[in-house]
Amino acid sequence: MKPPLIAAMAFLAAWLLQFLLPEIRFVSGPFRLIGPALSVAGLALGIWAIRFFHAQRTTHDPFGKPTTLATRGPYRFSRNPMYLGVAVALFGLAIYGGNLPLLLAPLVFVITINQTQIPYEEELLKDIFGDGYVAYKMSVRRWA
Repeated sequence: MKPPLIAAMAFLAAWLLQFLLPEIRFVSGPFRLIGPALSVAGLALGIWAIRFFHAQRTTHDPFGKPTTLATRGPYRFSRNPMYLGVAVALFGLAIYGGNLPLLLAPLVFVITINQTQIPYEEELLKDIFGDGYVAYKMSVRRWA
């Protein structure tokens, strides 16, 4: 399953769950306005990462075959800036919503991607780029 679909399903499930549980506010008032700023920052990071892949003429499709090992741009700080951007955007939505069940969306997304997608991608990158990827992996954190 593609990561954007995982993110959308996690958010939808968390959004629906908040109607089934008693309201548990973890943030309210003007502090909720931090949420949209975080969401925009997360989306900006994801767009930067995708545009960087396009500039490198390699795929951003998580099931595609990469032709270039990206180690610059946002990839200097995180091995997974697209996923990090989605997680930050989901966290921003949770803060804006302010209800505790919404925090499940970024949590479920991170756990799911960490357990399914990232190991697959790391093995693929190791097979394609060998020692170059191993060295990169040792010097840059997964989520930053």
